[in-house]
Amino acid sequence: ELISGMLTTLIIAFLAVLFSFVLSFLLSFFVANNTTPNKYIGQLLRYSVMLIRTIPTPIWVLIAVASIGFGPMAGIIGLLFPTTSYLVKAFAAQIEEEGNEIIEAIQSVGGTWWHVIFKGLLPKLLTGFTATLGVRFELDVPESVILGMVGAGGIGYLLQSYIQYYDFANLTL
Repeated sequence: ELISGMLTTLIIAFLAVLFSFVLSFLLSFFVANNTTPNKYIGQLLRYSVMLIRTIPTPIWVLIAVASIGFGPMAGIIGLLFPTTSYLVKAFAAQIEEEGNEIIEAIQSVGGTWWHVIFKGLLPKLLTGFTATLGVRFELDVPESVILGMVGAGGIGYLLQSYIQYYDFANLTL
């Protein structure tokens, strides 16, 4: 039972990072100052992501639990918001660090926004994005254990039930 709970916890963290990567990959190019097609939309997205990051992760999970009930899906949805906001911030910072040389070079020969992103920036950013994903997964695993104690499923839910009934003998197996 504990192994199954731990596996569920790892799956919750992995799926949260996977879904967050898809969302944050798309949003980060709109948030970064040097690649945003519209400065006002970019600033609006930046402030929205900043607002999401200010709300603690357990609050997001409690909102998800209240909306869809207890279980792993609430954990995935609850981790989705803070993980996405973290990745958008980190990815946008990496995009802005690359500078404008690549962007100006591709645009000067007639390249579109899509060419700038996929032919110019993405090959240079791929390793940084991968490292950031690894760090976020490493942060999401213990976070999903804690969030399981508030109803997100996984090993945290089992730990909470064992502690609640003072069943420490099964917990230490």
